Amino acid sequence: GDRGLCGGYNSYCIKKAEARIAELKAQGIEVELVCIGKKATQYFSKRETPVIKALPIGQAPTAEEANEISETLLASFLSGETDSVELIYTQFVSLIAS
Repeated sequence: GDRGLCGGYNSYCIKKAEARIAELKAQGIEVELVCIGKKATQYFSKRETPVIKALPIGQAPTAEEANEISETLLASFLSGETDSVELIYTQFVSLIAS
């Protein structure tokens, strides 16, 4: 099962998102979030920045799930509801590969 063993990964993404949200708000830019995964959703649902959509995707995302994410973001952008879309992510590098 999905034991949620990506604590460091999730924490890093959340810290980066919090920093970017603070930057944008300091510029007077309104921020809304689409959260992917349970940890981000749980964290940001208890914060001030609105989560407009939450997608609880597990360790092995499918093409269908990726398509849902892209369609959600693209529709919001093309309709003019959103001026900009930013993605926050990390890239895992195996300790063996590094």
